[in-house]
Amino acid sequence: MYALLFSIFSGLRLLLLWQWTTATATSNSNKAKPKIKALASHVSHREKLFTQIGFLPSAVRKKLLHNKKPCIWIHAVSAGEIKLALTLMTFPCYKNSFFFITTMHNSGYALGRQLLLERKHGLSDTAAISFLPFDIAYNMRKLFSLANPKQLLVIEHDVWPNMLREARRRKIKSYILNFQLQRKEYQRYLKFPWAFRFVYQFTGIFGSSRNEGEKLKILMPKASSNYVYAGNLKYAKPRVAFQVAGKVKLLLESQEAKNIIVFGSSHEGEEEIFLKAISDPILKTKGILFVIIPRHITGSKRIANVSRALLKKANVGLYSSYQAGKHVAKMSKSKREMTSQKKLDILIVDAYGLSESFYALSDIVLIGDTLLPGDGGHNILEALQHKAAVLYGTHMTNFEEITPELEKIGACQRIETSMLSNAFR
Repeated sequence: MYALLFSIFSGLRLLLLWQWTTATATSNSNKAKPKIKALASHVSHREKLFTQIGFLPSAVRKKLLHNKKPCIWIHAVSAGEIKLALTLMTFPCYKNSFFFITTMHNSGYALGRQLLLERKHGLSDTAAISFLPFDIAYNMRKLFSLANPKQLLVIEHDVWPNMLREARRRKIKSYILNFQLQRKEYQRYLKFPWAFRFVYQFTGIFGSSRNEGEKLKILMPKASSNYVYAGNLKYAKPRVAFQVAGKVKLLLESQEAKNIIVFGSSHEGEEEIFLKAISDPILKTKGILFVIIPRHITGSKRIANVSRALLKKANVGLYSSYQAGKHVAKMSKSKREMTSQKKLDILIVDAYGLSESFYALSDIVLIGDTLLPGDGGHNILEALQHKAAVLYGTHMTNFEEITPELEKIGACQRIETSMLSNAFR
């Protein structure tokens, strides 16, 4: 019954999206391409929609049809989970496997496709990546028949009922890895525990922290026997040589900043706190470049407007402006030409996949989603791999097993919001 309701809901969503796409193409035919490029630089809305309907790209279909190796289906909702999927692929138990990766967001699809095409992990011939079709029973039956997976691995919390229902029907083992319920999600499930029991029907649940096991006992006591505390999968990420994106390096060199301070994966509401904290350093200390990397780049222009409103004397710029040459010299021009442009105080990064490049060249990194109550903070390990001093706010809960030990050895520091301004002087 519940699977039927989810199918109906997905079908209605599909119909609405199709009508929106048709209306957009008809009424704005002359502006369609620029609009699509503005929404997603790596994949068009129409391409994504056709895949979600159930029409997989021909290249993906060919790989799945001609694959002779055991297929491991990994579902990773976005860019962060895609990185964890690439970590999974390096495990010895999956050495001779073919990987079918599905994702929901443009950022995850673009990053996964880029890494596979560039052969950074030597997996371009043994993996295929696609958007996940809508969770309709027909789509899932068709996709399972095409991929014929031996295992279904879901990373973190993006769970779809018809996908799991089809896996159970075909007696395919399904596991959720790095299981963690976000605060708001957990509160919703406490009100409707039957929904959690209906959705989370996995063969095994591997948790990222001991707290997740306690949550599971409350929501689904019978499933607690299938729970294994395995630690955070992000700890298992192999150490690889990291190469800074050339455009990022050229841009930062052109600014000739004495210090670079990065606020990574910021959430709405946190940017205002950060901007107020840096108002004095901007006015009183020259040569500091503040970089804001929002969790969702769709809010980049909003952040730019807020920055200009709060800090009227500050020079604010978007990363895409440098890349496209709208306000300053194009990235392809020489460093000498770029240095003649106005120096920035605040740079807002409105592109995905560049966080580590900025971390590698920064002096201080502030971890986002830790200044206000939220989902518990973003990956602190990405920043710790580089030379920068790492700060995080009082609301970091996702890495509570390791942050006390990291603080003891001076690898990072917890900081009160009221003390941010002093830290940046």
